[in-house]
Amino acid sequence: MALRTQDGWKGLLVTAAARLGLTFLVIFVLLIASTFPLPGAHFSEVRPAFVLMAVFYWTILWPGVFGYFLTFSIGIALDLMAGFPPGMNALPLVLVQWVTFRQRKFMLGQPFRVIWAGLALVAACTGALQWLMYSIFSGHAMAIRPQVMSVLVTCALFPVAAPALSAFGRWVAARSSLAGK
Repeated sequence: MALRTQDGWKGLLVTAAARLGLTFLVIFVLLIASTFPLPGAHFSEVRPAFVLMAVFYWTILWPGVFGYFLTFSIGIALDLMAGFPPGMNALPLVLVQWVTFRQRKFMLGQPFRVIWAGLALVAACTGALQWLMYSIFSGHAMAIRPQVMSVLVTCALFPVAAPALSAFGRWVAARSSLAGK
């Protein structure tokens, strides 16, 4: 009987490690995708905010899967990978998670277009906050056009990214004791 229990624990540990490894792989892919600007001379500073999409969407559907500390850590990693000052993405992502969680009851059960409009509002506010933070940090007003274009691209790509984010979120939530909390 003790052998079965030990084998059961090994299976649980392997499953948990696989889930954690896949989760970090998906987060890493989102970080990489959010780090690189769009190709082309006119888009050299425009970056779609895939991490923002994930934080927003997963906070609505599965709020307990990623905590504030993990979101902050992902934001710091994004800052370091993209060459931004630490906190430029971390603080806005935590604020997005906090605000979205407060609006979760309203957003649940809404049609996709309402979720999409919520993302557009969150992306616009986040873009404005990041522009303000970067302008303060650099000591002069930065060009706003790249930030506006990044927000527009993020909003345009959300319907394409949402099914993949949804499928992965369901997979993590189904295997997590934190789902729905």
